[in-house]
Amino acid sequence: MSLARTLIIFSLAVIALPLSAQEHSVRPAQGLVPDAKTAIAIAVAIWSPIYGEKKIASEQPYVVTLSEDGKWTVTGSLPKG
Repeated sequence: MSLARTLIIFSLAVIALPLSAQEHSVRPAQGLVPDAKTAIAIAVAIWSPIYGEKKIASEQPYVVTLSEDGKWTVTGSLPKG
């Protein structure tokens, strides 16, 4: 194979690489946090080492909201009484 032909094939491969990378995204179609269950799991995973699992469990049931701009908010509930 000649050097010119090798360079042409290599150039085409390099040009096509960004195009194929754009077609495949790591981000799921539903977003990185697709639902309330996932939002709670992430929040509990973050809170547990900070506040302790027992304290976090005492905040159930969790209140989960999704804002218009697609951001989840997870809060605990106040104890009854």
